[in-house]
Amino acid sequence: MQSLADVGVTKYPFGLSVTRGGREERWQIMHQLADGERDSHEDRGVDGTPFTAPVPQPGDDADVWLYGAIGAAECTEINRVERWAARPKARRRQG
Repeated sequence: MQSLADVGVTKYPFGLSVTRGGREERWQIMHQLADGERDSHEDRGVDGTPFTAPVPQPGDDADVWLYGAIGAAECTEINRVERWAARPKARRRQG
């Protein structure tokens, strides 16, 4: 795993290049702060239980794998993760 900047792509500041199954995948990561949060203060954990998900398995689709990798980390700063492909009217881009 590398940042997109490390592989020469600077358009997306929060992107990753991941090699899975011998194939490169490029992902752009977006985030949204909780209501009332600002980037200009010290990080703090979520109220309640942090986001969790099952550990990803070999062969999982890329979005399922990333969702599982983030959830398995049980980071106390992540409250929720939404898979783009699981959203209503989702559009999958492959290539």
